[in-house]
Amino acid sequence: MEGNQPPGEERDVFVEAGIIPAQQMAAEHPQPIPIVAVPALIWACITDDPNMIHLEFMPYMNPGTPEAEQALQAFATMTYDDIQPIHYAAYYGKAEALETLLHYFKGNIDTRSLEGHNALHYAARKGHVACISVLKANNALIDALDPMGLTALQIAALRNQPKSMKALIKYGANKDVKRPDGQTLLHLMAQCDSTSCIKVWIKNGFSLMARSTSSRTALHIAAQLNKPQFMKKILKWNRRLRTQGDQRAEDDDELINARSASGCSPLFVAAEHGSLESLNFLLEQNAETDLCTTRGASALHVAVSGNHVFCLIALLMNGADTTIKDVDGSTPLTLARNRGTPGALCALILNKYANPDQKPAFDIDCFCGDAFGAEQDFVCTFIGNSVDTSACNHRVHLRCYSRLPDTTRCPWCRTCQTA
Repeated sequence: MEGNQPPGEERDVFVEAGIIPAQQMAAEHPQPIPIVAVPALIWACITDDPNMIHLEFMPYMNPGTPEAEQALQAFATMTYDDIQPIHYAAYYGKAEALETLLHYFKGNIDTRSLEGHNALHYAARKGHVACISVLKANNALIDALDPMGLTALQIAALRNQPKSMKALIKYGANKDVKRPDGQTLLHLMAQCDSTSCIKVWIKNGFSLMARSTSSRTALHIAAQLNKPQFMKKILKWNRRLRTQGDQRAEDDDELINARSASGCSPLFVAAEHGSLESLNFLLEQNAETDLCTTRGASALHVAVSGNHVFCLIALLMNGADTTIKDVDGSTPLTLARNRGTPGALCALILNKYANPDQKPAFDIDCFCGDAFGAEQDFVCTFIGNSVDTSACNHRVHLRCYSRLPDTTRCPWCRTCQTA
C-alpha cells in the first residue's frame, strides 16, 4: 500500500494488478499467474454490491448469542491490505454499499485503518459527498483527527475538494479549525494549490487576509511553495469582493505586501525560497521590492544568501535597492562577497549591475565548471572578460534567462532601449 491511501488512487488498480475475486480467477486466467484474491465482502464494497454484502453476512446472523455477535464483528472488521471494508466503501465512493455495511456493522463507525484514518477521512479526501452523508446519518464524529492532527474538513481543503468542504460544513464541521501554528483552512489550501476551495472559504464569511500565529497570510505560504496560480486566484477573489462592496475586500497593495510578525512580505519569502514564478507574479503586481524585515534584510539579501540567481536578477530588473544595509551593516554585495565562492556569482551580478562599464577584477575562467551548474554559461559568456558593454548583449540574456519577465531595458549594458 502506498502512503496512507487504500489501493487504487485515482483509478482501480485492482484490475491493473490482477487483484480480482477468487471466483473469477479460473474463468479470466486459465493459465496459472500470480493473483491475489480479494475477500468477497471487500470486493462487494468496492463494486457497490449490497446484495453480495447481504449474502456474505447471512451465515453470521444467528441472533442472541455473544459468540455470534463476536463472529459478526470480526467478519465486519476484516482487513485487506490493512484496510477494513468500511474504509474501502468510503474511499471508492460506494454509498449504497457503505449504508448496507453499516446496517450490520455494530461496532464503532469511527474505526481506524492501520494508518489511523477513519471512513470520513477517506470520503472527504476523495470528494464523495454521498458517503459523507451516510456516515453523518450514522453519527460519525465530524471533527475526528487523523494521525497528522487534521480533521476531515482540513483534509478536504488540502485535497482541493470543495464539495466535501460544503457537505462537512453543512453537517456541523468546525470551519474555524486551525493547525497548532494557527494556520487556517485558507493556509492549507495554499499549500496544495486548492484554488477551487477558495470560494467555499469566501462563502462562509472569512477574510482573504487570515493570519497564522506568526501573522503569515496565505500569500506567504503560496510564495514559499511557489504557487503563483493560487496567488492569482486570491487577488481575483479580492477584486471581486471589492466590486461587490464587500467589507472583507482588502486593498491589493495591502494584500500583496502583507507583513508577518518578523516583517517578511510574500516577495521576501519568494526570494528566500527561490520561488521564481511566484516572485515574478508579485513583481507584476507591483509588490514593493525594498520592504525589510525586523533585522533590516531585504529580498535582495535573502536571494543572495540562498544563491537564488534568477530571483536576484528579477529583483534587480525591477529596481530593487542594492544599498540597503541589514542590522549587521551588510549590503547584498557585501553579503555575497563575505560568502566566498558560494556567493561569487551573486557578487559578480551585483557588481556588474552597479558598474556596467567595469570589467571584473579577476579572471572569470576560474569559476567555470560544476560550481555554478546551470549558470555556468552565464558566468563564462555573459559576465566574462569578453563582455563588450558598447553593444547589446540582450540575446545572451534572453537565452540564459528566458524565465525572467519581459523588460524594455537591458540592465547590463544600459545602452539598449528595446527588448
